[in-house]
Amino acid sequence: KYPQLKYVSIKVKSGISVLNCSMYYHSELRKADELVIIVHGYGNTHVDYMDEIYYFCRMGYDVLERV
Repeated sequence: KYPQLKYVSIKVKSGISVLNCSMYYHSELRKADELVIIVHGYGNTHVDYMDEIYYFCRMGYDVLERV
């Protein structure tokens, strides 16, 4: 559904915890200067926000999302 959407897995240290995250980007618009952070609510996952992630990436932003 999102052929130009790419991501890399990263770990973000938060206090004493380490969060598993993904950094999404548009394959043709790499090197964004701005970042959007998406934090999903209880019971949701990053899959529930793929339309929004794709929208921001298509607009030239990188998107950080907790997996």
